[in-house]
Amino acid sequence: MFPGRNAAGLRIDLPQGSIEIVGVARDIEGERPLLYLLGYESLRDGLLLARVSGRAEQAAGAIAAAIHGVDPELPAAPRTLEASLDAAAADLWMLVTLIGVLGAVAVLLAVAGVYGSVQFAVNRRGRELGIRVALGAQRADILREVLLAGGKPVVYGMLGGVWLSMPLAAALSRSLPLNTSDPVVYLAAAGLLLTAALLAMWGPARHGSQSDPLAAIRE
Repeated sequence: MFPGRNAAGLRIDLPQGSIEIVGVARDIEGERPLLYLLGYESLRDGLLLARVSGRAEQAAGAIAAAIHGVDPELPAAPRTLEASLDAAAADLWMLVTLIGVLGAVAVLLAVAGVYGSVQFAVNRRGRELGIRVALGAQRADILREVLLAGGKPVVYGMLGGVWLSMPLAAALSRSLPLNTSDPVVYLAAAGLLLTAALLAMWGPARHGSQSDPLAAIRE
């Protein structure tokens, strides 16, 4: 703007009026020029960043005294940048914890539902499974039969849930910083639910494979 001249002391016209240049900062990256304005009134609702020598915690009192030296009524609550970032991240971690707890509860409810439904199916097929054992079926065959019968609705539900989660995640990404295109997230969630379902089915399947053929024949 002022080639070959010292800009300090000159004035430039802005929409809010003519202002005086008091100094020139070093070059910064960016296509648009950057202008630092002295906003004394804005300090009441803003932040003032200060670089200090030594430990920042020890300079807090001096910074507060300097601010009050300009205006005793100006509120000053000095804290380090690290403390500010920790305070900003605290709310995020609370949200993450809440989501994690709700997710764990959902998984537990899903496991309980799968366990109950498979156990109910095994109990109703107790006579059939016992007769099959009496006719020579191996316990491994019974175990595989129960796991396959109970696993089909789990797989169908998992595929449907993943399919429905894609548009839902895309809608949430408009207001939250979510990465909806990462396949690892979907694979990890599906793998977690599938593992939980297998663990829930293992007990009833093992119980069904140990059916007593004599009891089944007597019934």
